[in-house]
Amino acid sequence: MSAYSQDTIQELGFYGKDGIEAEEFIRSVMKAVRIAGKLRDNSWIVDEVSVAFAGDELRWYIGLYDEMRRDWMRLQRAIIQNYPAPSQRSFSDSSPPAAE
Repeated sequence: MSAYSQDTIQELGFYGKDGIEAEEFIRSVMKAVRIAGKLRDNSWIVDEVSVAFAGDELRWYIGLYDEMRRDWMRLQRAIIQNYPAPSQRSFSDSSPPAAE
């Protein structure tokens, strides 16, 4: 494990702003995990990721079932479901693109 990858994960922060931030967070974690050579070490990943949640997202994370907090695959799915991509959100707040 390189010190760079561990520092990178510990510096990550996730505030639950939107789906784009959720995707970037997961992608950043996966990059750092790959650099650390820990792709198959679920316990290491969830231990490192657990300190990244902040603000309202920290409250959301603490409220998850233990099984979800202990499984990186489940946690990724929960994050993506809680913060969908903008294309999956309601279009009632925006008008469709104008036809040319």
